[in-house]
Order: sequence, then C-alpha cells, then structure tokens
Amino acid sequence: MSLAADAFSVLVFDLAHTGEPEAERRVEGFPTVAAARAYAEARIRANDQTPAELRSFWHVYGEDCLVLNGFCGGDHLDRYVATPATIQKQDWPALAPALQPGDA
Repeated sequence: MSLAADAFSVLVFDLAHTGEPEAERRVEGFPTVAAARAYAEARIRANDQTPAELRSFWHVYGEDCLVLNGFCGGDHLDRYVATPATIQKQDWPALAPALQPGDA
C-alpha cells in the first residue's frame, strides 16, 4: 500500500465479532484528521435503528471507529442517539479515501 507518511487512518471494530481476527480493520489514506473523523462518525451513525434500538443494540451489534489520534466514536453514542443522522451524514462510503493504483 502506498500511502503518504502523513495520512490518517481509522480503525473499525465490528462489535458483533469482538475477539475474532476479522473484527478489526484499518481504513487508511485520509488526508486530514477531520476527514478521518467525518468518515468514522458517518460509519458509526449509518444504521436503520430507532434511537432506543441504537442505544440497546450498539454495544452488541454495532461498529465503533477509532481515528488514530484519539477520537473514539463510542464516546459520542449519547449524542448520536439524541440527534439521529440524516441519510447524507450516514454516507460513509462516499467519505472513504480513493484507492491508489496497486492498493486493491
């Protein structure tokens, strides 16, 4: 993978598979910490659950994201429940960095 030395990464945790090898993966190549955080927040908030379901099931079935500078999405769960995201704010695939040739 050919990433710039100053690129930012997001570690994605699939909470339903905690402890399994495929439960974590790293998404690399964000040009700024703000871009990485936007991706992380959109990915965490992308769901079709009601706020009550989100609070009940997130720790068991959700995804958490950690921007490798200290932001942890789970720390903001109360805010996510209180203010559900619009469809546009849940579009995490659109926020992912583009693959460079040879990265696939």
